[in-house]
Amino acid sequence: MKLMNGKSMPENSIVSYDDLSYLSVPYYDFSFKICLGHLIVSKELKNEVLEIFLKLYDLKYPIERIELIDYFYNGKAEDLDLESMRHNNTSAFCCRKVSGTERISNHSLGRAIDINPKINPYISETGTVLPENGLKFSDRGLTYPDISEVEEKAMIHKGDKVYDIFKSYGWDWGGEIWQGRYYDYHHFQKIKYKS
Repeated sequence: MKLMNGKSMPENSIVSYDDLSYLSVPYYDFSFKICLGHLIVSKELKNEVLEIFLKLYDLKYPIERIELIDYFYNGKAEDLDLESMRHNNTSAFCCRKVSGTERISNHSLGRAIDINPKINPYISETGTVLPENGLKFSDRGLTYPDISEVEEKAMIHKGDKVYDIFKSYGWDWGGEIWQGRYYDYHHFQKIKYKS
């Protein structure tokens, strides 16, 4: 995985390549064309992630792109996540800290996936929206014709089919687990141990 070295996989990574799996998953893009996407996830989760994405495919849930986060490298590894989000890229593994903290992200373990992050942005407790080009999607009540039909379909809400698929496998959704502090509408994670 030469592409990942020094980018999503720094020298001081807390996992090795042996802990991870490279997956190819089918999906419908925003033109409803069938595409093949690529994700790096924890080896322990590879089978269920494949099943989840096959169910999303069966739903014809639109995903703009699924590329390894390393393709969005601009010369600074610390910008990988934001650059990927700006391009509405669905991604999983990236060894990094949680934005604005010293805590290790579950993406560093391959145990988190961000789905259509521009359409499903992160909103901090102070109201900062990331990525910045996802600002209008911070209004979670948007519908067609204020947004396109495909954007409306790509928005994730509690209780919708995308949410239900991830929840059925025991994944948590960032749109509800940190309520009151921040909302991470694109983020799903499955942590190894729950207290």
